[in-house]
Amino acid sequence: MSSGTAPTPSPNRVRLLKLASKLDEKRFEFETAKDARAIFAFTYVEITRSLAANIDTFPFQAPEWIIELAEAFAGQYFDALAGSPSASWQTVFTVNQWRSTSVAENLIFSITAHIVHDLPLALSALYAQGALDTHIGDFHAMNEVLAKNIVSISESVTKRYEPFFAWLEHFQQHEVQILTNYGFRLGRGMAWYNMVRLRSGDKQSTLKALDKNVQTMIASIRRPPYFSVAIIFRLLRLIASFTKRWPRPMPVRSVF
Repeated sequence: MSSGTAPTPSPNRVRLLKLASKLDEKRFEFETAKDARAIFAFTYVEITRSLAANIDTFPFQAPEWIIELAEAFAGQYFDALAGSPSASWQTVFTVNQWRSTSVAENLIFSITAHIVHDLPLALSALYAQGALDTHIGDFHAMNEVLAKNIVSISESVTKRYEPFFAWLEHFQQHEVQILTNYGFRLGRGMAWYNMVRLRSGDKQSTLKALDKNVQTMIASIRRPPYFSVAIIFRLLRLIASFTKRWPRPMPVRSVF
């Protein structure tokens, strides 16, 4: 007969759930303050919890390395929040506070800055501790695990913060690839290439290029060509931005 008690999570899963809880503290702080940074914080919690749910069942060769990367990656985000943001994050934080920025745009800009700018730096930091060649298979596998949930997670974000325009999520996914399975995996794959560039000795010019990539993407979405399908989605997101709501902050979820 079952005792009715849930099995104790593995040490690997506990580490990821602790990271998710730390991110959730930021989500709660931002939601309480009605700060637009809550949108990405909520997303990041869900992404981290989805990785935790798979860490013991997916056939990673070195799950401890997956966790080290997740922690180093999140560390870049925490550093940006602590008052030392890169040019990429400075742009994102500024634009996301504008009333005319929709929830979808907030999410797109934040995910792009985190993957394009922060992930190569996190990978580079781990490279400094030892070559990563043996981990490229796990990195690809990690991308698969995370990417398969990105669409459902992004839909849950718009339903929470912009419920009246949640339907728009289905139509704009082909317009903004970062919110698709393919786009998410492609962005993370490019991060490995940019890590190599950072390690090649041309760090400053590479960082400038990464910042420019993020800023160019934001400008292309905020100011698309007039005679294009993109302008229709921009107008719809502009309308949607005025329906944003602040839900009652959920309590921070515990590890167990």
